[in-house]
Amino acid sequence: MTHQVHRKGDTLEIQLTGRIDQTGLANLKTTLGLAEAAKARQVDLDFAGVSYIGSTGIALLVQFYKHLNQSGGKLRVRNLSSNIQEVFRTLKLDKVFDF
Repeated sequence: MTHQVHRKGDTLEIQLTGRIDQTGLANLKTTLGLAEAAKARQVDLDFAGVSYIGSTGIALLVQFYKHLNQSGGKLRVRNLSSNIQEVFRTLKLDKVFDF
């Protein structure tokens, strides 16, 4: 998994590419750590280039969401493939994350 980060005011836009599996998990942790360090009020994760996300990747996103929410920030996920969107809906994450 790779990423590109763009800052627009208080919003940090992160474009993710590849698979968020055991191999890509370390890169996702690094990426989310950069977002925390940037102290962005809004973090937008663009999933247009993501073909797969495993359970450990989802758990990491939920943990990041909770931390960001506690500090007054917001997380939005965008451009989910239909498969990933279905996984998020099945896990009721469509009630947690802004799409």
